[in-house]
Amino acid sequence: YADTTLVVAHAPKGAREWSYARVPKTGRLDGIVNVALHTVRGDEAWLTAFEPYAPANGRFGYLAHFDGSQWREVETGIDDGLMSVSAAPDGTLYLAGGRALYRRAVNGHTVRVELPPLRFTRGSPEMHVRHVRVFPAGDIWVEAGYRVRRATGEGGEASDVWASALFSNRVLPLPIYCDAREEAARAMVEIEGVLP
Repeated sequence: YADTTLVVAHAPKGAREWSYARVPKTGRLDGIVNVALHTVRGDEAWLTAFEPYAPANGRFGYLAHFDGSQWREVETGIDDGLMSVSAAPDGTLYLAGGRALYRRAVNGHTVRVELPPLRFTRGSPEMHVRHVRVFPAGDIWVEAGYRVRRATGEGGEASDVWASALFSNRVLPLPIYCDAREEAARAMVEIEGVLP
């Protein structure tokens, strides 16, 4: 498309009509985009958009903020497609980029957050960070995917399939990972490691 257009509908509680606002400066996005929206309160929201059909290393990191009256684009300095956004109670943002998790402080300083290594795989597979969610009590959950090679189909031929991993800043008492390549008795693994 010549100009990618994103419009957000908004209505306060009890309103009888929607208000519509165009999200600014989306022309750099390539037509078909996936959007994620995180509301902090009824009068504040964050929006990410990324191009699912663009190569991962060529995606534009788009972030916009609604301050209660208007939307504005926020420069992040992140050269990655932003797939999800969530805000901590102190205003810190966590952004799931296709290739990493990012933390953006209230002052705008953004850093890459290293996820704990996967202890149930060989090597270090490339992670595809898809979703982040911060809860009011401070819990942070991150979902990521990576490719594994396993036998599929009736002939048992090997092919690449997506596996998922779930990370948290809390140490969990129960196993939460199932690796389909393993026998049932060894498939479930508890992830250890705390996000910084």
